[in-house]
Amino acid sequence: EVWDYIRQWENEGRVIVIKPSGEDTGIQSQALSPARIEITAPPQPGRKVPRGQEEPGRRNGQPARPLSRIIGETPEIQRLKKNIRRFAEMDCAIIIRGEIGTGKELVARTIHALSRRRNQRFLAFDCGCFSRDFRFAELVASSDDASGNDPLKKDGGTKNRPAFAGTILLDHIENMPRETQVEMLQLLDGKTDSPDSLMDIRFIVVAHQNLKEKISEGKFQNELYSRIRAIAIEIPPLRHRLDDLPMLCRYFLDQLNEDFEKRITTISEDVFPVLEAYSFPGNIRELRHIIERAVLLSDTDIITEKHLPKRLSRKPAKTTPN
Repeated sequence: EVWDYIRQWENEGRVIVIKPSGEDTGIQSQALSPARIEITAPPQPGRKVPRGQEEPGRRNGQPARPLSRIIGETPEIQRLKKNIRRFAEMDCAIIIRGEIGTGKELVARTIHALSRRRNQRFLAFDCGCFSRDFRFAELVASSDDASGNDPLKKDGGTKNRPAFAGTILLDHIENMPRETQVEMLQLLDGKTDSPDSLMDIRFIVVAHQNLKEKISEGKFQNELYSRIRAIAIEIPPLRHRLDDLPMLCRYFLDQLNEDFEKRITTISEDVFPVLEAYSFPGNIRELRHIIERAVLLSDTDIITEKHLPKRLSRKPAKTTPN
């Protein structure tokens, strides 16, 4: 079925298959066109999952505490962790508020990892990509019966099993089409058009614009807003928790040393006054990019002020002319 689908989009049948060395992909040669290209990747013992793509609560295949990825010890972060832990146990929609780069998806994944749905799926969508005819019920297509026999229609123990169970993160919810808003409201109310669309979903949403203004413009449903605003998590911007900078820098340095096979052991003391004087409009994401740049530029085992971007450099003190 996969190759039939591909041929609908690529009528010449050009297909590239990349597979690990010595593994059987289950693809029969005759299933591909003569124009196929097959690439065998060399074995990579001990290969690690790419950074940021680990399962929630796991790192490099090893179990970890989900909250350990929320770095910091300031009161603002302690309050954030407390709210994450408390709200994760509540089976209700959550809205996450925070500036760009504060880690809203990380917080959502942590909530999922601490919830009763931790062993179920986590999906993240940008609502700006939704078409008007998008329906959450399309997720039923990912159920484990691909032959067209709907397991929800069978008698027995699977009769009432949800076709989809897990957590869905909806970013830029202000861009969600009105038709999809109606379906989401139905799901929040436990109402579905038919047993075939039965789903067990916990919604986590992120808004980048004022939803009250969208309601007044007729672009967002007031009833849906009332349902998702009850539980809110606020993520503090980095400039409000500058005491966490040394810990964050150390965390990113350890990651980047591993990623780039570097051995930088020290961040010079002259770096932190420069960082503390900066407003960080990009927040944690921008800090990571700054440390990544410094790691790549340093040819020793230390990061100093000269490795920081010029926009961070301290301005020279003004001198009074004689």
